[in-house]
Order: sequence, then C-alpha cells, then structure tokens
Amino acid sequence: MHRLHVAGALGITLAIAGVRVPRSTGPARSPVPRAAVALAGAPAAGRAARFEPQDSAGRKRVEIGFGIGPLRQARRVTPALERVAADGFRVIRAYELFRPKDGSSFAPVTDNLRFLDSLGFVPYLDISDFPFGLAPTPRQIAAGHYAFPAAKRAGVFRYSNLYPPTAAQYDSVLAALLSALDSAFGRPKMRRWWFEIGNEPDAPHFFWGEPAAFDTLLSTAFDRFHSFDRELRVGGAAFTAGLVSDNAAKSEPYTALARRLAASSGSFVSFHVYAGSFPNDAAIGPAIHKLLGDGQSATRVVSEWNLNTKPNPDVNAALNSEGIMPYLIDALAMAYEANIRLLLIHKLMDEPPNVQLGLFSGTGQPKGGYASVVQVARFAREGYTLVADGDAIRLVGQRLTMIHAGSQPVAINRSAYEIVRRPQGAPDNVVPAGGWVVLRQR
Repeated sequence: MHRLHVAGALGITLAIAGVRVPRSTGPARSPVPRAAVALAGAPAAGRAARFEPQDSAGRKRVEIGFGIGPLRQARRVTPALERVAADGFRVIRAYELFRPKDGSSFAPVTDNLRFLDSLGFVPYLDISDFPFGLAPTPRQIAAGHYAFPAAKRAGVFRYSNLYPPTAAQYDSVLAALLSALDSAFGRPKMRRWWFEIGNEPDAPHFFWGEPAAFDTLLSTAFDRFHSFDRELRVGGAAFTAGLVSDNAAKSEPYTALARRLAASSGSFVSFHVYAGSFPNDAAIGPAIHKLLGDGQSATRVVSEWNLNTKPNPDVNAALNSEGIMPYLIDALAMAYEANIRLLLIHKLMDEPPNVQLGLFSGTGQPKGGYASVVQVARFAREGYTLVADGDAIRLVGQRLTMIHAGSQPVAINRSAYEIVRRPQGAPDNVVPAGGWVVLRQR
C-alpha cells in the first residue's frame, strides 16, 4: 500500500484501522483447527499436507526481505540498508521509481539502483507510475481522458499509481525503461530482479479504472517484458488480501486475474497482507491457497507485509520489542500454507512524519523487534514444517521450534526441549494461551 498519509482506510479490506493488539500476547487469533499429532516433524493434517515440500524432510523455505518505499529514498535509509545487508537480507523492494523533478529521464532510476546493487541487493521493483514528464496533469486526470485511470481526483495520488493514457504509450515507456536498465546493468543481472506490475488494483483508491483496463495494462507490460527478454521475472499485481475475504465475489475479475497469474509459468503472483484482521495471518494462508489452488507454476509472493496500515501504540510496542514474534510466527504459517516463497516486510524504516512504522527508526537505528526478524528470517531460509497442534501454530525447523499458542496453553516437554527465547516472565513449562516460545531440541 503506497502513500498511506491519505486519510482513511483507503478501501483496503484487510487494512482495518483501530485494531487493538494485546502487548503481552501478540495478535489475537481465532482457532485454526488442525488434527493433533505428536511433535515428530510431520506436516499438519489436511490442507498443509497437500503442499509439495521443497526437500525430502517436507520443509519449505521462505526468503524474507524489506521494502524501502519510493526508490528515491534509497540513500535516506543507507544505515538501515547497510545493517540488513550485513545480516544476510538480499531482496529490497521499492516503488515510485520516478521523481517529479526528473522529467522523462531514467538516470535517477539507474543511479539509485546502482546504489542498491553496490550493497549486494536484488531489487524488487514495483512499477506503478511512470516518468513525471509524461504524466497527466491533475486537470487532465479530472477530465477522465485516460484509458488507465488510477485517480480522478486532483490532489489524491496525482503522481503515484498513474498510468499512461493509452496502451501504446505505456508500452513505449516500458521499452525505454528496459533499455535504460539494460545499458546500465545488462540482462544477466536484470534476470535476477523482480518486476512487479501494478499496486492493489482491486482497491478503488489505487486503481479507479475498470478491471478490463488493468487487464490490458498488465498484458501490455507482460508482452513488452517478454519481447525484450523471456527470462526476465515479471509478475503482479500486488493484490490486497481482501481479494480472498468472504466478500471477494465483488472482485471476481481480479480473482480470475490472480488465478491466471498463478498458472503462468515463470511468472509470480503477489499480495499485500497487513496483520490485524482475518483476524490473523494464519487464517490468510488457507484463503490464498483456496483462491490459487495447488499449482506451482508461478512463484507466490507477499510483497508488503506489515502489522497495520497506520501507527498505533500496540504496533509501535511490537516493533520495539519481542512482541513482534507471534506476528512473525503467524506470517510463516501463512507462507507455508499458501506456498509463499518470498515475504517482504513493509517497511524497513519509519516513514516521516510517522506515516508508517518500520523496523528501523528515522535515523536508521534498529528497533527492539529487529533481532526477532533476523532470527525468524534465518529459520525460514533453512526450511521448516507446519505441525498440527490443536489451534496453536507450531513451526519445526532444522534446529529450532517456534510456537504461537492459540486458545489453549501448550505444554513444553522440558526433558526434550530447552527454551531459547520467550516473553519475559513467561512460565518455564507451558506456553500460555496467545503466548509464544522458541525451543531447541536437546
């Protein structure tokens, strides 16, 4: 979700304002029923058992990265980028590639990408705007003379989430962008990057056109990228997780588009997931799976994951402490059940003036929750299974086990496991309802 300083919930189904999360126990969760089995590393019964494992032990691996917001902010977040690079994070997402003052020049885009490349990052580029020198004016937007209208209201998203007035113009912009990137970096390097087309097209505040118009936009982009180089990794469309909610029928054209993307070999399909509803990430995984099915043709990505759309005291407390752990555990359960392979935390650093909170302060200092993200990212990269344990979330990795208890306490077998991390003051032999723990097998 871009530019969250716009007032209101922006029509995003998942981003529910005012959700209160208990500081001591993490996100409140409704039960996610699973048949109880012994803690032996077996995948959960039912839907999770259907998914194709990524190794002989049934483990799945998830890569975790970060979003920095507009590409022009890359150097503003230098201290944070240097830290996450040192900690082994590799994928960095950016949107709003073009700045108003750049006119129709691509030089600032390549300059910022060279900076990310110098730190060893793989860019994940959300293409949801185009060079300002070619952008429509607010008056033109208001007149509605655009085949791909993203904002009809002067003063609201006058720049971001705008597309050229015709498919031909859009194609020419993309061709020029690809040519500039090729000249600066070469195709072998570009083949490692991620090119995401669109930003929450199923959310009215982000794409005001009809679904058929966005379909044309997406088809135009895919044709241009594939004609340039079939090996480029292009996908989309950063759908809201509201697409898999109970009222998703009204978004049927977009659910159909998501299914087509998921069935496209060599592509990827992406979603934005904001914790605080459904009522938890663990419930979103099965919903995404239900929408997309079992197929593995396209990579599945969560390109924006955050605790909520706007700061509140409980979100701030979680980002500044170990209180972020249950959110992260639920996110990995979601990834396991939905076959998500890449999860990007949005965002890396606080966006002034505290529009959206990140894992680093505005001065680039890591917050208290960052150490938890580092641990969970290593755990996810090594691979893990989701194990049935009533309505608790139990993730079993190569060395560690992570538990987020549901409606009932979870007993800890202290003769078999030692406690690695837990909330301060938590009991030694049980995970309280809603609590969490990290264990290591003795």
